[in-house]
Amino acid sequence: MFARVVSATLNPSKANEFRSTVTGQIENTLRSQPGFLELISLTSESDSNKVIAVSIWRTRQDAEKYESATASRVLAQVKPFVSEIKVDHYTVDTGTGKKIATAA
Repeated sequence: MFARVVSATLNPSKANEFRSTVTGQIENTLRSQPGFLELISLTSESDSNKVIAVSIWRTRQDAEKYESATASRVLAQVKPFVSEIKVDHYTVDTGTGKKIATAA
């Protein structure tokens, strides 16, 4: 399995709009992508403007296909709400979530 980790710093006045965009439009877009397994959204307890979104993919190729075809559109949707954004890639070594464990 493969993970895309998107970390962002929110514009404080746009945090609620960001979260509603993620839970609405972006989650739906991800669910429709081949190989997509799970999205985990995290908000820092020490700074509520720091967020991380971890998307889990069946294979690196599934994530790469999403990146080449759709990710730029998704990033454009959140760009108005963030001051900084960074994307990293990871191989998933273990997972206990139902979808993740099934895929492993």
